[in-house]
Amino acid sequence: MNKDRTGRIDSLDYLRGLMALGIMLYHNYIYLVGPLNSQAFIERVGYYGVSIFFVLSGLTLSVVYSRSITDNGRNILGFYIKRVFRIFPLMWLAIILTFMITRQYYPLKIIVLNITGLFSVVDHTAGIAMGQWSIGDELLYYVLFPGIILLHKLNKWLSLVLLAAVVGAAVWFSFFYITAEGGIAKGWNKYTHPMNHLFFFVAGALIPLFFKERSTKWVYIFLPLIVIFFSFYPTHGDSVTLVTGINRFVFSACSILICYLLYSSKLKGSGMVHRGLKLLGDISYSVYMLHPLFIYILISYGKARFGFPGYLCMIISCILALILSIFSYFTLEKRFISLGQVISNKLKTVKNDK
Repeated sequence: MNKDRTGRIDSLDYLRGLMALGIMLYHNYIYLVGPLNSQAFIERVGYYGVSIFFVLSGLTLSVVYSRSITDNGRNILGFYIKRVFRIFPLMWLAIILTFMITRQYYPLKIIVLNITGLFSVVDHTAGIAMGQWSIGDELLYYVLFPGIILLHKLNKWLSLVLLAAVVGAAVWFSFFYITAEGGIAKGWNKYTHPMNHLFFFVAGALIPLFFKERSTKWVYIFLPLIVIFFSFYPTHGDSVTLVTGINRFVFSACSILICYLLYSSKLKGSGMVHRGLKLLGDISYSVYMLHPLFIYILISYGKARFGFPGYLCMIISCILALILSIFSYFTLEKRFISLGQVISNKLKTVKNDK
């Protein structure tokens, strides 16, 4: 397993970056080119790329923080401080830019919920920026994360009971609450509910606690098979079929297994491949939050005003999103990540002095 000094794992950063790229391509295609169906690979990535984000979030947080949280409960506050500085600045930027571009106005209550992040618990449908629902879900999961770790420390079987409970919640959503009638558009608010995705985060958090490193050779054997199965597993009709019934758990199992295999492997690129994939992983949060801005612009100007073809608009949108994401990461994200680390370390020093 290849970790850097922060505990990050290269193969998981690669996956995070590729999923952000896939989600960006998916959104650009459906908004600028045309609709897809559940058989399209990019549509599957569009949905389960976000699910993989949830697994990776739980997994990487567990790798980095599980020991410090269990060794010293006082470190929980430091964990929350670093999460706030990691998530909120870019989310605020995306909200402000969405306001400016769409010129859509919202009630004061919605604005307050978005600025504070409380939309994640008060109204998960109230996110202003496109894709913000998943950030709201993540914020709620961050609140729960120390409890998951401490529960496992208390009794590992209790953590498995928790996993079974949240899988049970997902079963209820997939088989009973979300229906195929009306398609995904009608069931979207139900689909994005935090309880429908919590099992991904919990599964990710438990992976490093139950499993140690495994041989890379198993990755070479099973990873291509799982990706092929994910790509060609037969489905029909609207994308709602990807997230309901048995299909929900077929694709979910593939997503979790992909994360597990890459976590347990020693896969690491070299040269330009490594640097490119590592950069894509670094900017993945910016890619996810900022790419919708250019979709709005290209819809309004590229297609409506200048009549550009959809594929050209898609290419322009993706290139501009990647450029802005690189700029955002190095000028905004890294600075606030460092600031959060400094404040957390100072808090730890003060408490140790006491």
